[in-house]
Amino acid sequence: MKQVVTTILLFFLAQSSFGQTNYLDKGNQQLGDENFVGAERTFREAIKSDTANLVYQNQLALSLSKQKKHRDAQEILDKVLATDSTNIGALWYAGTNNYSDKNSDLRTAIKYFEKVLHLLEEGQGQYYSANWFIGRSYQI
Repeated sequence: MKQVVTTILLFFLAQSSFGQTNYLDKGNQQLGDENFVGAERTFREAIKSDTANLVYQNQLALSLSKQKKHRDAQEILDKVLATDSTNIGALWYAGTNNYSDKNSDLRTAIKYFEKVLHLLEEGQGQYYSANWFIGRSYQI
């Protein structure tokens, strides 16, 4: 009897996992294809399925930022950072979002890049990119 119950349980678990959408792969593919509206829809669906997933929230913010919806993107990133103040993705996206927002003060972008800089390893490409963004912001 125990074996039958286990088999039935495994069957239903397998069935439910096949029906799940891989939101991260789908949304990131849409971002790569520059289908930012589609990526926004995908990540909004993903968040409905898992409201605590900070990666989905970061990716939604990125899709909004790419659509020049900077204020909406920043609101999401602020919520992520309120939950996890050292979230590298949120700090990075907040920096790039504020850098690309023509209505933003570049000092805000610098603040985010300086925070993320200490969390990156010196050999990472993002480490050098963060320094570039900081220097370019001061130059502007």
